[in-house]
Amino acid sequence: MTTLTRKPNSTNPYPKALREKLVRLAQEGAKVQELADKHEPSAASIRAWVHEAEGKPPAWERRKRDRSRQVTTLTLPLEDKDVPTLLLDDLKAVREERDYLKHVILWLVLKMAPQ
Repeated sequence: MTTLTRKPNSTNPYPKALREKLVRLAQEGAKVQELADKHEPSAASIRAWVHEAEGKPPAWERRKRDRSRQVTTLTLPLEDKDVPTLLLDDLKAVREERDYLKHVILWLVLKMAPQ
């Protein structure tokens, strides 16, 4: 059976034998929620153990990887400190486009107005 791993710096209060038993039962078709109701671990914990046993990365690792893939319209990785700057740049561009469109509309109105 695959060795179950856990998030760094976390402790697992459940014995390894219980975790492996619940993983085996879930893989054999038992409903995870029913296993959680019968035993103490939550359904989320059991699902995480099943994912790990199947060789999938744990949820915390998938979330970390997904956050690192965030991109801007320039397809550059985002850092939290860059977000306000990017938003201000976008706001400036939108305001410039709005002002330009105001001038275009005014020009069209004046051109079409009867003289």
